[in-house]
Amino acid sequence: MGLCEEEEGERREEVALVHPGREGEDTADERPRPKPHRSHPLYPPAPPQDDRTNESDEDQEAFRQAVRARSDFPEAHYHLGRALLDAGEWEDAIQSLRLAIEGQPEFPEAYDHLGRALLHVGRVEDAIEAYRQALALRPDFVHAHHGLGVALYLNGELDEAIRALERALQLKPDLSRAHHDLGVALLDRGEIERAIVAFQAAIQTAGRPYPEGYYDLGNAYFARGDLEQAIAAYRTAIEHKPDFGQAHYRLGLALWERGEVAEARAAFHRAIEVEPHAFPLAYYSLGVMLLEQGELDAALEALHQAIAQCELFPLAYYSLGNVFLAQGRIEDAISTYRTAIEQSGGHFPEALWNLGNAYVRQGDIARAIEAYRQAMEQTGGRDPALHHNLGLVLLQAGEWEQAEASFRKALELHPNDPEAHYYLGVLALGRGQLEEALRELRQALEQKSGPFPEAHFDLGKALYEKGEYAAAAREFQTALEQQGDFPEAHYWLGRALTAQGDVDGAIAALHAVCATHPQSFPEAHYELGLLYSRRGMLDPALDQFSLAIAANRGVFPEAYYQKGRVHARRGEVARAIEAFQKAIAQRQGVFAEAYHELGRMLYIKGDLEGATAAYSKAIQQRSESAPRPAVRSPEQDVALLLGGLVDRLAQRLRPAPRVTPPTPPSPSTALALGGEEEAAPLATEEERRGATSSSPREADSLKETTG
Repeated sequence: MGLCEEEEGERREEVALVHPGREGEDTADERPRPKPHRSHPLYPPAPPQDDRTNESDEDQEAFRQAVRARSDFPEAHYHLGRALLDAGEWEDAIQSLRLAIEGQPEFPEAYDHLGRALLHVGRVEDAIEAYRQALALRPDFVHAHHGLGVALYLNGELDEAIRALERALQLKPDLSRAHHDLGVALLDRGEIERAIVAFQAAIQTAGRPYPEGYYDLGNAYFARGDLEQAIAAYRTAIEHKPDFGQAHYRLGLALWERGEVAEARAAFHRAIEVEPHAFPLAYYSLGVMLLEQGELDAALEALHQAIAQCELFPLAYYSLGNVFLAQGRIEDAISTYRTAIEQSGGHFPEALWNLGNAYVRQGDIARAIEAYRQAMEQTGGRDPALHHNLGLVLLQAGEWEQAEASFRKALELHPNDPEAHYYLGVLALGRGQLEEALRELRQALEQKSGPFPEAHFDLGKALYEKGEYAAAAREFQTALEQQGDFPEAHYWLGRALTAQGDVDGAIAALHAVCATHPQSFPEAHYELGLLYSRRGMLDPALDQFSLAIAANRGVFPEAYYQKGRVHARRGEVARAIEAFQKAIAQRQGVFAEAYHELGRMLYIKGDLEGATAAYSKAIQQRSESAPRPAVRSPEQDVALLLGGLVDRLAQRLRPAPRVTPPTPPSPSTALALGGEEEAAPLATEEERRGATSSSPREADSLKETTG
């Protein structure tokens, strides 16, 4: 998932590099350079030679004339090859250097420059062979050892590359460029401390300010987690080279990591300002940081800039999707996540993860499950938070066994996850497995360091169903203390207080629900109506039963039944008959208690035939099955409140972890090949390996690019 190669090459052509001269004396390149070969956009052109080898166009023409005058003149072919190499004419340089070698086989300098030219056109293995030929002819050829190290590095032979670079330094300990490249190779191999020593040696032996050395020293400190030292190194690099865009960028990353957001933001802006070409990576990191700070509009603008500068940038599309998701633009988020996944060849687990979250927000549970499972396949199922999300959506889909398996897997990966214990408790409660529910919910509360009102609430439900009403009431009270707006807790507190005989307390709890959620909690109106009826407060009881029916969209047979009983107590026979008939109809004709009360009202009315038929139905239904209670059973209440849980599902999902911001390649690693006894600086191991979704890099593998 790297940046566009062509764009990156253009951005880095102007980076001034430092290279060792014939005697290891570093010289700065301050001249305009010819444009590199476009098939290898990461490769800047060769730097100028020192005074002894800085051939002009006239010199090049002179060598051509010498070759034409005498084709068997190897020195002329050699010097022409060097001039062509400096001009960026790689293929012609290769041809001239090979002619020089044909005329004089024992010509180590020609082999050395041939290796440089071959690296420029991506023929790494041929370059290795050329450097080996040079060393066979001159074993102590310092810069051939150095160049061989670079070529081996680019060929993926890291250990051999390090040995070659160390041999170059044995022969010439003050070769600053080789110290630097050795540091890059050691850093890529994970030997951070040795890399730091190598970068420090490069700086000390450079003989002049060396911003690139400080830059990579900062990268090594960053890799070690020493942000203070990394920041100091980046700032030193910038002090020596104020327009060092990549150093400003890395400084921004280090400051961001340390939580100094304002300073990081300024560093990213400075990186964008000083770079002569596009810098989509800086826009990307700025956008992600702004997203984390909640500045969604500014984040959106920065990420759009990143994509405008580099259309093939899946990580930017992914972060753009995160902005859209935070803004509630679900369709845009889904489309953008899909683009990120497509640009990554289908392998981008974080994008699949958040795509699943977006599908949940859209209500498409089936696609959410599919996205989570694809993300799990790509991560190897090692992230407990992903199992947590999958468990939640499986719970909503009614796949309780699979949901339980997901939560148990989350616990296997993270044993101290209180939410996984909580949801296992919810599942056990829904199945009526009260002891298991109590065990899981209590463990959730033990492991949770802060407030956990949901767990207290569900623990209260489990205790209520066990008949431990006082303990249940305490849990509901705790849930309300931790989360004031918790209508379910008020409702269940009312039921627990009712069971203890505290009618006044129960009325107060239920009234609080009905006052704050008059249209969304029919069960609270129903329970409050029962309490008013018990107190003989018939008018308020009728009002609450009517509100319960209205809040439940007219379908609430138990409320019609209780409403009929109140009308009967008031002597309103016709209204009572109507209420009992509606209750029976909404229960599909199976409601023995309502038939019994209907029979009594019909008898009072004088309809003996109707009364007899109603009583007969009541007797028949009671003999055929167990009595069906007029009040909802605890199991029904559990199902009801699980439905409330599902309504809040999107808020309970966990987002994918932050994707590591890309690291730009070192300005010293762009294969700027030097003079007769110079060697190419190394590319980072991350560039050689290429990018992944969890740690994408700015440039694709140098090995693949050159090949």
